[in-house]
Amino acid sequence: MSGGDLIIRGLGCGYPRARVIEGLDLPHLPPGSITTLLGPNAAGKTSLLKAIAGQLQVTGHITLGDRDLTGLSAAARADLIGYMPQTAIGRIGLTVLDCVMTALPRTGGTALDERAMQVLARFGVADLANRPMRVLSGGQRQAVSLAVAVARNPAVLLLDEPTSALDLARRHLILRDIRALADEGHIVLLVLHDLAFAAQWSDRIAVLGRGKLEAFGTPRDVLTPDLLRRVWRIDARVETCSQGSLQIITDGALL
Repeated sequence: MSGGDLIIRGLGCGYPRARVIEGLDLPHLPPGSITTLLGPNAAGKTSLLKAIAGQLQVTGHITLGDRDLTGLSAAARADLIGYMPQTAIGRIGLTVLDCVMTALPRTGGTALDERAMQVLARFGVADLANRPMRVLSGGQRQAVSLAVAVARNPAVLLLDEPTSALDLARRHLILRDIRALADEGHIVLLVLHDLAFAAQWSDRIAVLGRGKLEAFGTPRDVLTPDLLRRVWRIDARVETCSQGSLQIITDGALL
């Protein structure tokens, strides 16, 4: 795992007929931290992750420490960045073990198998190694997708809605694993839609609206009734529960 902050300056990206983000700056994202991207639909959250992962053409600068990520080959970038897409990996014809092995550099058969099994064991799915992806539940696929993203032990983890379609228990387990990865020194940048989970698990929150940075800071500083009204167009209360966690209670929509 290579050190240094993730730095995004003047970032622009999008698709042939539509620019999604233009001139975006983010404060430095340090190792050991979880930063959650929040915002309404079409705010640019997934596009930002794809841009950092090298899946979109970009303008501006993306650096990790003193390394310019935009100039790296796909293989070199994969050593530094692990990307978990919004839809769980769809290689339904492969076994779970094969999926993880495809994410690893080809350094030898036995060592490759062992590394893949270690990663699967970390996320509690080693017993699924020989099952085809097509038979897995949604929660199992999410766990395998996270294992694929982590397989090379990259410095940066980009996780797009890792808790989507999961029940409450599975959400907690996935977020617990993500917290542990950050505590080991990874830079975690993830997308969530559940504001309460974001408040509970994030070190900092970046709120996007139409490709622009609307707010950045700690959950308590960022998640305010005024911001929820302005960005999400909802009337809401932000309260602290008996355990000290923020709770967001929606009272109405302003559409």
